[in-house]
Amino acid sequence: MIKLLVYLIGLTAVLSQVDPPVWPEAFTQASVETSHVDGSRVNILLHYDSKHDMERIDFSVGTNDVLCDTLLPGVTTPCIHLVR
Repeated sequence: MIKLLVYLIGLTAVLSQVDPPVWPEAFTQASVETSHVDGSRVNILLHYDSKHDMERIDFSVGTNDVLCDTLLPGVTTPCIHLVR
C-alpha cells in the first residue's frame, strides 16, 4: 500500500510539470454543425487571431445559428460573426 502511495505521489509530481498545450497565434478551423431539430448540416469556418484579438465565424447558412436567424429570420444566405 505504501509503495502505491509513493508511486502515485511521484506520478503526480511528474505530470504536474507538463506544460499545458498552447494554441497558435492565428489559425483557421473548418467544421460541420448538424441541427438537432431537423438534421440539416451547416459548414462552419472559424478564423482565430490572438495577436489582433479577433475572431470570425463563417456559417454557410444563417438559419441554423441563433444570432443570425434572430437578426434575419428565415434568411438562408451565409452569415458571419465578427468578435473583437
